[in-house]
Amino acid sequence: MLITQNIFLSPSELEDYMGNLIKKCIKFCYNHCSFKYGFITRFYKITKINYNKIDFNGINIIFNVTMEIDNFLPKINEIYEFPIIIKKYNDGIFLQLYGKMDIFVPTDGLPDSNQHLLKNNRVNQIKIIHLRWNHTQYDAIGAIIN
Repeated sequence: MLITQNIFLSPSELEDYMGNLIKKCIKFCYNHCSFKYGFITRFYKITKINYNKIDFNGINIIFNVTMEIDNFLPKINEIYEFPIIIKKYNDGIFLQLYGKMDIFVPTDGLPDSNQHLLKNNRVNQIKIIHLRWNHTQYDAIGAIIN
């Protein structure tokens, strides 16, 4: 997938501007989640520098770049494979998908056949049943499917 983003470089970063743009794109992708694209799971490359300009303070240079990435946009009723159990509580467990998204799975109402999965730290599939965007990332409640 291609996305476009503004990346800021200081004048001292211009000598190796391409290397510094790549570093900042990787950092942006590592921490970024948006409503439109979801979680960015991998940065591949900068495909194009669309333009650059000096910011309104005259301090930094803004590079508008198009980059190739992989993303994970969660959806209700989608089934995902091999989440990692990260925390167990009496009321449920937290699973993590792709190292990015935490999903709470309440233990209430789980069939007895799924209870052994919680004890053995093994979950093959999870289905997202509720999803909420909270302005910085997605929060989800899921159900274990095996």
